[in-house]
Amino acid sequence: MMGNPETSNLEDWWGIVDYAWSHAIISDETYKIVKDNCDFNSSDLWNDKTCADALNEMYKQYNAIDMY
Repeated sequence: MMGNPETSNLEDWWGIVDYAWSHAIISDETYKIVKDNCDFNSSDLWNDKTCADALNEMYKQYNAIDMY
């Protein structure tokens, strides 16, 4: 394997979500909502309001972190 291989949307999304959950960036509740409601293989991911709200909450929590 060379460089940064392209991965699937499913792998990319779950990588972000699992990292956020395992590093206490998102709550168990938000993680469960994402797990139960988000179909990362779907091209209509953001059309599911429950999923979109949970992902927006995840990004809100990431934005609160000053990486410097």
